[in-house]
Amino acid sequence: MQILPYGSWPSPVDAALTAAHDGRPEFAGFVGDEVWWTAPRPAEGGR
Repeated sequence: MQILPYGSWPSPVDAALTAAHDGRPEFAGFVGDEVWWTAPRPAEGGR
């Protein structure tokens, strides 16, 4: 694992991905070395 100063790590989550998200996350957590979250999907019947 590479250790970097706070706020300087590379991230696949950018402003465009965040803005495209259709709801706020209900839960966020780590799955291995990835961050996963659950999100409400009212337009899809809560899928």
